[in-house]
Amino acid sequence: MSVVTTDNSVNTTVRLVTPPRYVITSTSNDVVIYCEIVFSFLLTPLLCLLGVVGNVLNVIILRHHGLRDKVNILLLSISVCDLFFSLSQLVIQVNRFIRFATPAMALTLTSFVNLYVLPVNQTCFSISICHVTTIAIERLVAVCFPFHVSRIFTQFRLKICVVFLFVYPIVMTTPTFLNYEIRWVRNPTYNITVATLSESSLNLNTYESFNIFNLYVVGNLLSTVPPTMILGSSIVIALTIAVKRKEFSGSIGAANLATKSLKEKKMFKMLLTICLLSLVVCFPTSVLDMYNSYGMTSSALVRTYQILRSLLSQINASANFIIYVTMSTKFAKTYRSLMSGLQCRELSHAGI
Repeated sequence: MSVVTTDNSVNTTVRLVTPPRYVITSTSNDVVIYCEIVFSFLLTPLLCLLGVVGNVLNVIILRHHGLRDKVNILLLSISVCDLFFSLSQLVIQVNRFIRFATPAMALTLTSFVNLYVLPVNQTCFSISICHVTTIAIERLVAVCFPFHVSRIFTQFRLKICVVFLFVYPIVMTTPTFLNYEIRWVRNPTYNITVATLSESSLNLNTYESFNIFNLYVVGNLLSTVPPTMILGSSIVIALTIAVKRKEFSGSIGAANLATKSLKEKKMFKMLLTICLLSLVVCFPTSVLDMYNSYGMTSSALVRTYQILRSLLSQINASANFIIYVTMSTKFAKTYRSLMSGLQCRELSHAGI
């Protein structure tokens, strides 16, 4: 929603952006407040802290393992992306605390968070999902074309791919950073000067084109295509493995297949778990993005869904450390060794 006002200092008419007014009944308002307290003020901040600590440990341990393993390159890149997502999400949650406690003080902070932090948060989420999509495709090739996967996904090509996975979402979401600008105005309610968002001149001149680009191009390429590819790849992988097991059962190569399966079973399970977790997060997020794209935001249900969307996105960024520790023997061994080393160092400093 936007309102038109006149800035006498520059003698121009600007459009100030104000939050949408939700039509909420007393019952639905209680639901929204309950969800806000439980999810936004309790669970999501705790998950943000877990995401920051967990992804820092991911970076340290995966960097210790080295980048010779091609899977480690993708997992390390995802950890860096999820770390920045968790940090930006933590800033957003702190802003929600301040806005809930002292609305007048939070007006300026909210404008800066919405302009600079929220686009970074959304971009990091898109980068993370693109990484998971690449993992799903790499696993698909490994299952369907096992003799060609090492030739297709070389270490050099995978590094180039990782760079592209960062550049591509950033380029696609760059217009979001240029869509609004900060303008200082007098707030009559609190009788103070605050920073508010106003549509930039670029957005005013290209409003229709930007909406079409954001809805049909960015919305599909970053919100619809990745989860569809992850789901399709996961289904094909499951069907291919089932067919191959049926073909090899009882044959001479069954023992060799079983041995190979034992070696790669944990890795496959871990990577497919990451893909399935992203699917659980992506589909509700895509539905919400499509729902909001058509301007249907005047309900308490959408507000509640936005709170759950933030929670799901943070779960996606925080759960990878738990997945690695519980499903990768090598990662868990390195983690225990790291913790033991830190504990011994603390004891030596304490003189025990």
